[in-house]
Amino acid sequence: MLTLKRLQLGSILLQLGSVSQDQLDQALSEQRRKNNTKRLGEILVEMRMISEQSLLVALSKQLECPIVDLGSNPPSEDALRIISSEFAIRHLVLPLKIENDNLSVAMADPLDIQTIDDLKLLTGFNIEAVLASPTEIRRAGEQYYLNQMMAGAHELEAGNAEEEEQDVADLQKMAHEELVIRMVNGILNQAVQDRASDIHIEPFERELRVRYRIDGVLHEVN
Repeated sequence: MLTLKRLQLGSILLQLGSVSQDQLDQALSEQRRKNNTKRLGEILVEMRMISEQSLLVALSKQLECPIVDLGSNPPSEDALRIISSEFAIRHLVLPLKIENDNLSVAMADPLDIQTIDDLKLLTGFNIEAVLASPTEIRRAGEQYYLNQMMAGAHELEAGNAEEEEQDVADLQKMAHEELVIRMVNGILNQAVQDRASDIHIEPFERELRVRYRIDGVLHEVN
């Protein structure tokens, strides 16, 4: 008898009751159509047949890879510094912690061997992948990297003389530009997905608070 980890993802989802056979057949048909290169799980989520969380549970069982809650397990400052924000956001990864020669990284796709190999070359660490949803990784990455850069900018400003303030502002603007664009796009996309009627953005000294109004109630984005 096959063990759960040897089963294909579709079989695991069926065992867990996350999808019906008819839904699975529809997704497989969509995957075959026009040589769709997306993974089955991604297609099922896009077709709204399963949630990202259901997919994570199935992938965790298939790959024997733990799921991490990024809200309860924030990345360390040392880990954030070792991978650039551009690389993290582009590849949907988030460095979490460094232990000896190992770097723990939250990934939406632990089967992405190319990204894991790139991380090894870039950091010099062995990579320990843990699972997190793409949405959580994107949100957390934008939040933590932006906070990190804002904190760094404040430190620079505090340590420089008045005549250097304009140079610091220019450097800060350059460092923020691409990330801010990505962050704003992420905020807007998530607001649409959550059917928010409006967005409240509150900047503080070292962090940015974002809240969506959904059905008349403000919900803070973690």
